Amino acid sequence: MSYRVSICIPTCNRDVYLESLLRRLFAQLDGLTGEIEVVVSDNASDDRTAEIASAYAERPNFRYVRRSENGGAERNFLEAVQAATAEYCWLLGDDEIVEPAAIERLLELVTGEAFDLALFSTTTQRWVDERVQFSSYRQYVDHFARVRPETLWASTLVSLSVFRRQVWAEVPNKERFIPTHYLHTLTMAVGLIDRGRILVLPDALITIPRHRAAFHDPRIEFEIAFLHLQLLLTLARMARSEALKQICRAQRRRALKELANRFARVTKEYARDTARIARAIMWTIVRRGGVQP
Repeated sequence: MSYRVSICIPTCNRDVYLESLLRRLFAQLDGLTGEIEVVVSDNASDDRTAEIASAYAERPNFRYVRRSENGGAERNFLEAVQAATAEYCWLLGDDEIVEPAAIERLLELVTGEAFDLALFSTTTQRWVDERVQFSSYRQYVDHFARVRPETLWASTLVSLSVFRRQVWAEVPNKERFIPTHYLHTLTMAVGLIDRGRILVLPDALITIPRHRAAFHDPRIEFEIAFLHLQLLLTLARMARSEALKQICRAQRRRALKELANRFARVTKEYARDTARIARAIMWTIVRRGGVQP
């Protein structure tokens, strides 16, 4: 059977999220068995993931692939797309909240026109007020570096892009992007750097859950900021975008200043805690010696 879209869901030990996502998806897929397939790639989970997947095993448009060992999120992305068969792929995070009309909007897009990459907005962040089209990734990068640079890092969320599977497949040695944590972004950047049809859309397919660790843990948020900066530097070199290079230089200065401030705060806290521990030790020694300080 030839599908139009493969919804590729990489997952690992997140059975509750996966169960909720599949329930929401298949509620919208009634009558669309021949249009969209759902592919779950399991990164060697040891929770109820396999049991949840088995409940959908009889559906002709559902596939479940289980890795023998956990190879990390990026390798699971590769596995999920490798298992797909449709013309287009939507890599979808297992904890995303799919909008009620997401599947309808997705089908309207893929049946109405040809494209190589479509970047969607979210319910809380709209990148553009109306559709914008580009003829290469280079053009896309340079445009947003000039008019709205935050789009370039905010839109790297894996669940916001729908892409032509053939473009993904034609990029060699995708494993080289694994250390960057942005394999999905760099794969499409390489595949479309000087060609293709790229759409940036105001439509939202998902709502991003606010309970993610990055929204609550300052350490993770800070690490993500540095990963974003490294990605932007890579995109700036690939696209030869002077505008983005300038933004990266400014961000690097801010990041280094913040790093210095954090180091100073941590050093101060360490000194305070060390002094407190030293006083406690001295108090214990004095008391055991029978002498009151």
